[in-house]
Amino acid sequence: MSKLPEERITPEQPLFSAVGVDMFGPWEIITWRTRGGSANSKIWAAIFTCIFSRAVYIEIVEEMTSSSFINELKRFIAIRGN
Repeated sequence: MSKLPEERITPEQPLFSAVGVDMFGPWEIITWRTRGGSANSKIWAAIFTCIFSRAVYIEIVEEMTSSSFINELKRFIAIRGN
């Protein structure tokens, strides 16, 4: 078996310069109301994958709408950069 290239064995922070994204779910969760009752709601998750290092970043998304995905994408860019 040949040796691995240097860029594969030196530890670095994932750059997330090329990203794949997917939404998965839903999960039903129980949310408690103020009057002591409970209600079910659904949540989804967004997974961002670095193409080069295969690192993953997962965030919870409250709704499966385009505006909630755009907000999640803005949060990801605020944390990881363009």
